[in-house]
Amino acid sequence: AEEDRLPQSSSLSSRKVVPSGATVEAAPPPPGDDRWGNDKDEPFLNVDKSGILRGGCARSGCVAWQCDGSSTVSWRSSNPGQDELYIERDVEAVCSSCKCPSSEHVNLTSWQDDVRVQMRRFRDHATTKRLLPARGRLRKNVLEWTTEEVALYALTAGRFSPRLAQQQQQQQQQQ
Repeated sequence: AEEDRLPQSSSLSSRKVVPSGATVEAAPPPPGDDRWGNDKDEPFLNVDKSGILRGGCARSGCVAWQCDGSSTVSWRSSNPGQDELYIERDVEAVCSSCKCPSSEHVNLTSWQDDVRVQMRRFRDHATTKRLLPARGRLRKNVLEWTTEEVALYALTAGRFSPRLAQQQQQQQQQQ
């Protein structure tokens, strides 16, 4: 059987061999771990009670919709209202940061759809049987990245970070 090998010297995973075709949900870096360019001071992007990803507030200037327990973004479903993660949830109707309703916060559905398109481009079914990750978490700073960079970040469970890649490239050029 053909096998995909993870780097054995890497501390990213304790698994060394993954059979071909197996789906492995990669664990995100632990909270506060900045190895992958995650800015631990940046808030996570959150979804509202309907499962719609929300950004900054037009009224208060709040940087991102905040609601405890709602920082999981669904990647496989393009209809968040149908995702079992969001159905029958008892989630606050106002942002915990600015106390404004979700309707005052930017709807990021079209941006999320653009990222999903890029994810599907990288995970073309003609070349791989791996599915898109079911869910993930994103910090607000990913809105500054290209949709391709966000797609790679999401597909690698945070192991690819444009900021870190840029820093490494600059260090290599200086040597």
